Amino acid sequence: MNNVIEGADISIEDFLEENLDRTSDIQCFFRDANVFITGATGFMGKVLLEKLIRSCPEIGMIYILVRPKLGKSQVRRFYEIFEGPFFERMKSECPNYLSKVRLVSGDCLKPNLGLSDEDRTLLCACVDCVFHAAAAVRFDTSLRVAVITNVRATVDLLNMARAMPHLKAFVFVSTAYSNCDNEHIEEKFYEPPIPWLTLTLMAETLSETMLTKITPGILGKWPNAYALTKCVAEDVVRSKGDKLPIAIVRPSIVIATSKEPIAGWINNFYGPTGVVAGAGIGLLRSLHCDGNMLADLVPVDMVINCMIAAAWDVARSRFESTNSEIVAPCSEEEKESPEAEYHIVRSRFSQCKVKRKTISSSIPVYNFVSSNQRALTWQQFMSLNERAEPQIPSQLMIWYYCFHLNKHKSVHLLSILFLHWIPALLVDLGARLIGQKPRMVNAYKKIHRFSEVLSYFSTRQWLFNDKNTSALWRKLNEQDQKYFNFDIGSLVWEDYFYTHMRGLRVYLVKDSLDTVPQGIRKRHRFMLAHYTLIALVVSLLCLCFLNLFSFIWRR
Repeated sequence: MNNVIEGADISIEDFLEENLDRTSDIQCFFRDANVFITGATGFMGKVLLEKLIRSCPEIGMIYILVRPKLGKSQVRRFYEIFEGPFFERMKSECPNYLSKVRLVSGDCLKPNLGLSDEDRTLLCACVDCVFHAAAAVRFDTSLRVAVITNVRATVDLLNMARAMPHLKAFVFVSTAYSNCDNEHIEEKFYEPPIPWLTLTLMAETLSETMLTKITPGILGKWPNAYALTKCVAEDVVRSKGDKLPIAIVRPSIVIATSKEPIAGWINNFYGPTGVVAGAGIGLLRSLHCDGNMLADLVPVDMVINCMIAAAWDVARSRFESTNSEIVAPCSEEEKESPEAEYHIVRSRFSQCKVKRKTISSSIPVYNFVSSNQRALTWQQFMSLNERAEPQIPSQLMIWYYCFHLNKHKSVHLLSILFLHWIPALLVDLGARLIGQKPRMVNAYKKIHRFSEVLSYFSTRQWLFNDKNTSALWRKLNEQDQKYFNFDIGSLVWEDYFYTHMRGLRVYLVKDSLDTVPQGIRKRHRFMLAHYTLIALVVSLLCLCFLNLFSFIWRR
């Protein structure tokens, strides 16, 4: 560019720009921006989709990747996303929401995300921001599925992002436990235990039998394939995202919403949510867990706000700018340059205010955790939930609440023998005698598989560094801190868990609060039966000991 006008870098347009409605920098960033979301049908993806539509009303088009599942087509699954009470507020505030969302057929289990050439070309041409939230999150997921979904799909999406000329931000959703082999986890990259290319080739080429056989050796110190593949996927981001405006957000254990759009909403039984729900209906009575260890829990709506803020910040700061300059006249190519701040058409000439950009070498990593500001132990977590249980017992409960955290594995195994297996066998025996299908033993098999993988996290604790996340929060202006709150320090656990138990009852167990009176009556009956049974068992044991003592005394 030539013909630089010295001293012409300040004009009336600069003052007009300041007078525009800039109450929310984040809303301004997403104005007319086209966004691509993977994992939009999942727990976090739904919250992200709802938040962007409702809080960024001038957003461009949101493209969401959807695959067929369990006999349901992509179109059916697309419309099912918006069903239920979670989206009611958004529908009320943004009645034209469907005009802002477009279905893109694809599958993270397929090469290149299963995208058609037409959809790939469309996304590359128009997308400004990418949120990669799709993942195989189940702790018992096979290594092959975890690698293909969490690693290869990330490789394919990053390759695609390199072909996006308008890309301003790419947010990769990881987990705070991606490097759980370290006791102190900082906001930085760690060396993976195996190169991503090697792991991907193994998942693509080895037979299921062979892969299953070598899985324990590959996992090593990692508790499951999910944590391992997230660690490897982060290395993919480091190696392939160095030229992209990209950031990594690592939430710890994600639980129900705190406030937005409704308090206490959740749609899955994963992690501690399943523990509370199972204990609340009287099904789960023991868990291998050290109650003194920290439970690092974060509400999903705060995680989503952090992700959105990370996208805004990486777009703002990933490219470091030198002083701007006014260029006049300018060519059509210069007018469309991503370096141009604005273009002004005047009667005698055109001019552009241009920023010279250099790419920052660092990729920001944000550990989104609660233990540094709102520390909570597992025992406190259960106690806060237990306070609400007598107030809103479910009418679907199968027994009185009787739950214990057992630090020692031997005590836990003894507890589940007497509190899970023996009652389950007796109930199933009764079911067979009256001609019904036995269910309890199979139910406890699933519960114990779930609790086994959870025990790794409930018997350990980690020290997380979250300085980047705290700094990101301070960068937000007052309006953005209001609209996109992720200040974990403002969270009051007592208030949160008041709505948490109610949310589990309504949204997860599907038991309306209208049935609370019936639940209370049922709880009283089970309580009487529970303590009567305990009294009978204690009496029987005492009788046995007395008879044994008498027998020994007579001899």
